[in-house]
Amino acid sequence: MNRPVDRAIRLVRTYVVSHLTCTPDVLDIEAHLVMQGEVNGAFDFIIAVTYPVSYYFRVVMDEADQTTIYAFKLDDKITVNTR
Repeated sequence: MNRPVDRAIRLVRTYVVSHLTCTPDVLDIEAHLVMQGEVNGAFDFIIAVTYPVSYYFRVVMDEADQTTIYAFKLDDKITVNTR
C-alpha cells in the first residue's frame, strides 16, 4: 500500500537513518502514528520514534506532494498558555 500515512512513516524512518543515527536499516527504526488530521487540504501526521532515538515528528503532506517534516525531542517541554 502507498497510503499517505505509510509514506509519512517511511519518510520519517529514512530521515532518522540519514540524519540522527548510525542505524543502517530503516526497518530497525521503531516509528508509529500518534495522531492524524487534515489542515487546509493537507495531510497532517504526528509520528513518534522511540528507538534508537526519541523524537516526535510532524509530517505535513499537501496535495502537490510537498512534504514538510518538523522534529521535536520527546523530552522537550512545551508550555501552552490559555486564557
